[in-house]
Amino acid sequence: NQWRDVVASQKCRFLLTTTFQDPMDHSVSHTKKEFAKCNCEMEIFKSFVQKLVEFKPWRGQLDYLLYNTDESRLEHSTMDQKGKVKKGLRLLKNQFDVVVIDDHNKYADTILKVTGWPSPAEIPQKVLSDSRDLVFTKEMVSSWGKMSSKNGDADFIDAVNHVFFNSLGYLMEQ
Repeated sequence: NQWRDVVASQKCRFLLTTTFQDPMDHSVSHTKKEFAKCNCEMEIFKSFVQKLVEFKPWRGQLDYLLYNTDESRLEHSTMDQKGKVKKGLRLLKNQFDVVVIDDHNKYADTILKVTGWPSPAEIPQKVLSDSRDLVFTKEMVSSWGKMSSKNGDADFIDAVNHVFFNSLGYLMEQ
């Protein structure tokens, strides 16, 4: 609210926005980034990712929203998953003006409408690709699903979809 007051005093509108990814898309993106950093063969990388997911999983989008970090830190684990999801939803509902999941064009259109800025001829899409043909195995995909359930992302993104896009806001009151 302090930021909003400062911006409003300058006769401007403060707009707090965020965009999330489906948990599987988030895991794929994260894995591609890790693979881009790795100067190793595919089999070595697959083994590395399996161990990473099992022993030191990356934090999800919910933890990043709540704690402003994607680092795996035990001190953030004191709140149970349901509590984290509710806290994340409250934060989005009370503080954010625009919340989008997996729809960058809708996000850009909303920003353009609110700001009144003209639309560029084409909105560039960031594409994270790898030239070394990263192959996602069944084990990797399965472990991402388990990790998304464990870190709260699966429940959180599902709840965001319901609360912000399916008019099921009454779930927040439970």
